[in-house]
Amino acid sequence: MIKRSMYKNSYYSLIIGLILGMSFPAFADTTTAIPKVKEPVECTDSQNYDQMDCQRALDLIQWTKAQEKVPDHQRVLVAGLGEDVLVEKATGYRIGTHKVRVIGHQKDGVAIKIGIQNDVAMFLVSGVCDIDNSIEVLKNTPDFTLFYEECTSVARRGGQDNLFYYYSFDKQSKRLVVLLQGEGRSGGKEPTQTFTNGLYKFLWRNYQTLENGKYFSVYYDYKISDTTESGVKCTRVWDKDAGCDIETVPALAPSKYKILD
Repeated sequence: MIKRSMYKNSYYSLIIGLILGMSFPAFADTTTAIPKVKEPVECTDSQNYDQMDCQRALDLIQWTKAQEKVPDHQRVLVAGLGEDVLVEKATGYRIGTHKVRVIGHQKDGVAIKIGIQNDVAMFLVSGVCDIDNSIEVLKNTPDFTLFYEECTSVARRGGQDNLFYYYSFDKQSKRLVVLLQGEGRSGGKEPTQTFTNGLYKFLWRNYQTLENGKYFSVYYDYKISDTTESGVKCTRVWDKDAGCDIETVPALAPSKYKILD
């Protein structure tokens, strides 16, 4: 598992910035602007937010709902905590992150929700990202979904911790694997993945470290396998010393968790 620092501009933050920077009409009636949608905290917490914050939150909700009508290949496939982004309009297939309370855990956590309305899997992936959490779908095919998660939280010694994870969801086995994880922000091209005859090929060309600025390629050729403890079998790895350090994320039993958001 890569644990070298990364530095990536958050696409989700960029989208929010673009939306909030747009020119919108005069303030709407916040009680009726978005029917059948729970009012955002920006409209109910007058002590910490003003009317401008409320209007921007409502505009964001409107923009998000409008995205549901956009074709799959044109839709912005990003979502924040408590949101499920529509990935496939024909099937209703969605992915999102949610704050959850899991039986046996002292602290709440963040889980990734994947699937369609009557067939959903939940995967506990981290503690609560108390500053920000977002995901971006990089590639969706009939066989898998490759996506990226960002978790920003308050650091123990002050400041912020920015954690990044790259996941692949195998649609046939319904298994989620975490391919990469790191700290900081990374730029440049995103990694790619293909799937042929049961073999996944994950590649990130010109990956750059923050420590020394050097570039190198990160790659895994792997299969989803029931014969290994991890559920993954690698046939080629970029770091022979680390080996096949791809991790499978176990799914939560429906009776073991409660979605809080």
